Amino acid sequence: MRRYEPVGTCIYCGAVEDLRDEHIIPKAINGDWILPKASCRACEAITSKFEMKVLRGPLWLPRRALNLRTRHRDRQPEAFPLLVNQNNVEERREIPVDQNLPSVMLPLYGVPGFLRGDEVQEGIRVEGVYVGHIKRTPEEVVADLGVDRVALEVEYPVVEFAQLIAKIAYGYAVGELGLQGIKNPLVLPAIRGVTQAVGHWVGCIPGPPKELKPDALHAAAVVTNNGMVMGMVSLFALQPTPLYSVLLSKGV
Repeated sequence: MRRYEPVGTCIYCGAVEDLRDEHIIPKAINGDWILPKASCRACEAITSKFEMKVLRGPLWLPRRALNLRTRHRDRQPEAFPLLVNQNNVEERREIPVDQNLPSVMLPLYGVPGFLRGDEVQEGIRVEGVYVGHIKRTPEEVVADLGVDRVALEVEYPVVEFAQLIAKIAYGYAVGELGLQGIKNPLVLPAIRGVTQAVGHWVGCIPGPPKELKPDALHAAAVVTNNGMVMGMVSLFALQPTPLYSVLLSKGV
């Protein structure tokens, strides 16, 4: 548990009324880093919207399998879709959590556009996907279900996931450096959905920096260099998951 000093202003829009605590990493994936009085109700609605697309999308089954926090446990689904193939016939079945193939699936993005020297453009470049199975292997699921093959099928909200990564990196940097330590936060319009050009500021880079210590479920770090502020984020960091890099500020 890490609770920072109260901010006293919305870190996204600057409002000072009706401020609420900001969970830097969503509570639904056991995030316990908190910025008190850091998000107004309107901005909370914006960040919650893209968070829910991820948390109730590709991360819903692994959340259930890992028994992560949820506000309404009695409303959680007990089964999730899985593609099964039997005698060369493929169908989508609803399989209970304890018989399914829960997997952490995270997009592998290209290098952030600003590092490549690209012009600012909408969207984000996806180069692959990381898949880490939890508790059960595909072979075990195949044997238990008595089928020939199983496959995962996910429609990934790649822009919303990048917004989530940007929000985590930004919130963590505010906690560590204070708002005054992040001059002209370039990624803010993408977090707030004002622009879809999130791929210019968010992406994957090889090799974790020494500041990142993945000794918990998730890890984050802030790197500063000549006025530039970069956020680093690794979710489910005890697995070899992707390292995400977010340009927060170029300084003055």
